[in-house]
Amino acid sequence: MAEEKKIGAIKEELQAAEDSMLPDFIARYEKDERSGVKSLVEKAGKRIQKLEAEYARVAEKYGMEVD
Repeated sequence: MAEEKKIGAIKEELQAAEDSMLPDFIARYEKDERSGVKSLVEKAGKRIQKLEAEYARVAEKYGMEVD
């Protein structure tokens, strides 16, 4: 059985992750049952939601379409 990465290391990974890396981070850890990891995955998801909201706001401001 492979050794699980410590939650502190996963937290550091999230903090260092660029925005484009967040979906991969979520995919990698979403099946981890530890509550601390679930919290970090949720935090990454919220970060994506904030980015998408900001992209939409800027697009609306400048009259651009968002995918």
